[in-house]
Amino acid sequence: MRFIELDFQFVDAAAIGRIDVIRDSIEGGRFHVDCQNNGGDTALMHASYFAHKEIIDLLLTHGCDVHLKNKRGWTALLYAASNGHKEVCELLISRGCAIDHKNGLGYTAFLKAAGNGHKEVCELLNAHGCDVLAQSGDGSDALIAAARNGHREVCTWLISLGWELDIHDASDHWTAFIYACWFGHDLIAITLIEAGCNYSHKTKKGSSGMDYLMSRHPDKVKVIQVTPSHRDYSLVSQGQTNTQYYFCNYFSS
Repeated sequence: MRFIELDFQFVDAAAIGRIDVIRDSIEGGRFHVDCQNNGGDTALMHASYFAHKEIIDLLLTHGCDVHLKNKRGWTALLYAASNGHKEVCELLISRGCAIDHKNGLGYTAFLKAAGNGHKEVCELLNAHGCDVLAQSGDGSDALIAAARNGHREVCTWLISLGWELDIHDASDHWTAFIYACWFGHDLIAITLIEAGCNYSHKTKKGSSGMDYLMSRHPDKVKVIQVTPSHRDYSLVSQGQTNTQYYFCNYFSS
């Protein structure tokens, strides 16, 4: 138990930026540089999460293993990418950290960066040849991850790469457009419509993105016309005062 408590102290010191504790502990031989706490986290992981670059440099100088993962499958690179620490990501990649490693839920560093809106990290990972088409365990790709969390800049960048707009997740067949509508990200919904997404796509339960937008965010939609076969909508967004986007959402037969 005593050794576990000490390991916690070493890893926690990296999290709070105590480079003096890290240096003294390593040079005094009290800890192995790759010791892990109960969750499998290492000092490198915590330092990468909080972007304590001096500690990262010190740990790397003493030969820490950049490939280690914790019990949830997270690596130091995944932590850095998830929090948008571009310089840390670049350093870890230069030391050979596996760029396309997936955590326990199937997320890569690229997917986490996209889902958290870190466009510069996405660009860095792409420049280093990561698998931009990777999908998580539930079938979500980077566009779904970005649209779900409201990151329009990332969505626009992905679309500029020639992205397949209508990929859907595995469980409920939700696309990026449906997620954007569900969460009320109307500007992302407009961006996807203008890029040519299939806005009539329906989930396994038979609902479209516009159905969700109407029920959850009615202030963002105006019903123009209803006939026995279809319903016409106008998606009205703040900031788009001079333009309305009209399209038709067909009912299921």
